Amino acid sequence: MELESMEDRDEEIEFFDSLSLMTFSSLFMKEVSDNVYELEIGTKFSGLATLYEILKRKIIKRKHEIGDTDIELDVYDIQMVRTMDQLPEDFYYRSLSHVGASFSLANPFFAAHFIPGLDSSVEEFRIISPFYRDTVHFALNGLVSNTIGTNSFTNRGCVVIEPLMDHWNDKLVNLNPIDTMIDVGDEDEKIGKNAVFIMSKEYYEQLSAEEKNQLKEHKVILFDGRKMSQGASQEFSPLQVVTDFVLCSMGIIPQHSVGQSVMHPESYQEYNHSNWTMKEYHSDQEYLRKFNDLMERLNMEHFGVSYYQVPPEMAQYRRVGQLGYFHCDLPQWDEEVENNRMLFKDTFKRYMEFLKERIDFPNEMIEKALSEYYHYIDYICDHYGTRSEPVSSFIRSMWEPYTSIEEIKRLTKEFNEREMERLASIREKYRMMQQMQEESDLIATTKIHR
Repeated sequence: MELESMEDRDEEIEFFDSLSLMTFSSLFMKEVSDNVYELEIGTKFSGLATLYEILKRKIIKRKHEIGDTDIELDVYDIQMVRTMDQLPEDFYYRSLSHVGASFSLANPFFAAHFIPGLDSSVEEFRIISPFYRDTVHFALNGLVSNTIGTNSFTNRGCVVIEPLMDHWNDKLVNLNPIDTMIDVGDEDEKIGKNAVFIMSKEYYEQLSAEEKNQLKEHKVILFDGRKMSQGASQEFSPLQVVTDFVLCSMGIIPQHSVGQSVMHPESYQEYNHSNWTMKEYHSDQEYLRKFNDLMERLNMEHFGVSYYQVPPEMAQYRRVGQLGYFHCDLPQWDEEVENNRMLFKDTFKRYMEFLKERIDFPNEMIEKALSEYYHYIDYICDHYGTRSEPVSSFIRSMWEPYTSIEEIKRLTKEFNEREMERLASIREKYRMMQQMQEESDLIATTKIHR
C-alpha cells in the first residue's frame, strides 16, 4: 500500500507538472458562495510545501519562456498588492495620519530605573504619540517582503490586489515594485471595483455583517490559516503562499523581493532522475530585465524620471540591485520626518506638563528634561528609518526626590489613555470629511444628469 501511495504521488506530481501555471494554481480554488472562494492547497499525497515548490518552479519556468520570446510586458501586467492588519473601513485606502495611528516613545524615567520583574512591562511605560504619514504603500505583483529580522508584513490580516491602471492618477507618487506609493493627502483613495481580497477563514468569520456585505462586490479568497500554518516553514508564510497562488490564478506572474530592498532573481534546475544528470536550467533573469524595462518606460511616461538612472547623490548609497525611487528618496519622506519630529516633541512637552500638574517638579528640572529628550527625538528623526535607537534616560537623582517609578507608571497610563482618545477624534474627523466629500460628489453627479 505504501508503494502504491508513492507511485500515486509521483503520478500526481507528473500530472501537475503537465498543467499550465494558471490552470495549476486555479486547481485548488473552489467557490463556497457568491464571489467567495476557498483555496485548499493540499491533496491526499502532496502537502503545502510540495505544491508550493511545484508552483515556484512553474513561475520560474514561465518567466524563462517569456524571457526567451519577443513578448513585451505592459501596464496591464501589473497588480498593486497591499497587506493590512485590518479590512479598510468603507473600502478606502487611508493613511496612518487619517486613521489616527500612534507611535510609542521611550520613557526616560523607566529607562533610568530598572525594577526586577518589570522588564516584560516596558510597553506600559512607553509614551503614546500621534504619528504622521500621508502615503499608502504597495508592492507590485507580489506580497511585500519583510524588513530584515521581522515577519511583520507577511503575517497580517488581509491582502488586497488591484490593477495598477485603477490608480493611474495624480495621487501615484512613484512606481517601484518593492514600494509603490499613493499620496492620499486630504482625500482618501477609494478601493476600486476590481479589487480582490485575500484573508484567512478565521479573519473572515470575525467580520461584521456590514463588512461582509461590502465585500460582496469583490472577489474574496479564503484560506485555512491554522491548517496552512502547520505546513509552512520559516522560508515562507501562509499569506505569501496564498498570494502567489491567487496572482497566478489571475494570470499575473508573481515577483519577489528581499528585505524590502531588491528584486529577487530566481532559478531552478531540472534533473533526469534515472541518472541524476541536469536536464534543463530555468532562470527568470531575462524576464526580470523585461520587468525592469517596463518600470523604466512607465516611470518615464508618468513621472519623467528614470528607473535605471537615479541622480548621483542617490546612487552613491544604493545597494547592488536597488533601482528606482524609494520612499526615502522622495519629498514625502522629508515631510514625514519633520512632521513626526514636531509631533513627538509636542507630545513629550504635553506629557511633562501633565506630570507637573500632578507632581511638584521644579521648573528647572522640566526645562532640563525637555532639552535632553528633544536631543533624543532629534537623533531618532535624523536617523529615521534605521533600527538604531539609543536609550534616552534621565538621571535618577534628578527626579526621585519628587516621585516614584510606580507613580510615573500610573500617570503614564492615564496620559496614554487621553492620547488614544485624541487619536480617536482624529479618525472621526477624517471620517466626517470623507462623508462630506462623498455627499458633495453625489450632489454634483446628480446635477450633471439633470
